[in-house]
Amino acid sequence: MMKKEELSSVIFVVLILTVVTLGMFIYPTLGPFLAEKYKWDPRYTGMLLSSFYTGAILFSLKAGSLVDRIGSHYCTIVGMLILGAGLILATFFPSYFIIQLLMLVLAGAGYSLINPSINMMVINTIAYQHRGMAMSFKQTSLAMGGMIAAGILPSLAIKLGWQFTIHLFGLVLLCFIFMMYKRQRKLNEEQPIKSIQSGSYKEVFKNKNAVRLSIVGNILAAAQFILISYIVIYLQLIRDFSFVEASFFLSLFQFSGIAARIALGWVSDHLYKNKKNLLMFSLILSGILLSSFVPVSLYGSYSLIIGWIILLGLTVNGWPGIFMSLMVDLVPNNLVGRLSGYTMLLIYSGILFGPISFSIIISASNFSLAFYLLAFAVVIALLIMLPIKIYQREEQNLSSSIQPLNKHNA
Repeated sequence: MMKKEELSSVIFVVLILTVVTLGMFIYPTLGPFLAEKYKWDPRYTGMLLSSFYTGAILFSLKAGSLVDRIGSHYCTIVGMLILGAGLILATFFPSYFIIQLLMLVLAGAGYSLINPSINMMVINTIAYQHRGMAMSFKQTSLAMGGMIAAGILPSLAIKLGWQFTIHLFGLVLLCFIFMMYKRQRKLNEEQPIKSIQSGSYKEVFKNKNAVRLSIVGNILAAAQFILISYIVIYLQLIRDFSFVEASFFLSLFQFSGIAARIALGWVSDHLYKNKKNLLMFSLILSGILLSSFVPVSLYGSYSLIIGWIILLGLTVNGWPGIFMSLMVDLVPNNLVGRLSGYTMLLIYSGILFGPISFSIIISASNFSLAFYLLAFAVVIALLIMLPIKIYQREEQNLSSSIQPLNKHNA
């Protein structure tokens, strides 16, 4: 069971990541409202999130190296400041869409610092035997940030004005920055900073296990966001469901994904510690479910489709927690920031280009071929994972060294 200090750290991490994820979704959520108000072409609203992820992609490698060099807390503070600055500056140029996109690129650059920082924070404050659960709870905050954005931002924008709503978010962000600063000062007083030699990206790229897992993350992120982007449209098209009915399936997909992240984290901490095998099992199920999704959605009963969507949520949407927990096990502490930066670069690329590639396939052929190709991509990810050798850190004193798993765990 987690100690009080560990539980406090997990709660703090979840709160931080929920708030910054809320920031990421502000403009995409308000996009339709802004398009109507300022007479944008509705197609341009998709560029709001794309611009944010472009900034995250461009700066991910630099962000990872900064986390290794100057530490997780300071990088989180700087990341939140840049994120907030980009979002608030964009409010002063409502009639200049290009300038707004550039400000969102800046906000995305700030966001790129936060994920590697949070990963480093978890491994520095949570014992190895609790890390699977900690990483899983951390990953649920991404979904919670999105749900909060969808639930409260539109009504706030209508009642208070969209610019004031974003400025209000800026104040909330400042409160968390102050909390992070106070937390860092307290940690420095209790445990003075020790000099840790930073690694290099050369060491990360030499680690074939880390590179392979990062590529798997790219494919899984693409699959996850393809389903998030297209489940509603697809079910409306092939089964003539209403928007509300089809959106219900997306909600099931999201909620089952959250449940799976927590469950897999608990299993990896308490029942079966081989995270690679857990992730591979999820990949196998994902491939089976995706390859049969087309006939099930075309000919299956309403109840069967509900069951299939839940299973897809448990697998295609449930991987991030166990994936991140496995990722940080592959390198020593002085490379966690850089590996996180590289991995997030590929994950962000999957999120950005996966749905675009899927739409190109749909335009050239049809949904059926697109889903079969997606299932094939997941099988490729499974094959890429096969040669990965897994390690675990020594548990005493949260050592930065890593040791091969015992045979009975392998």
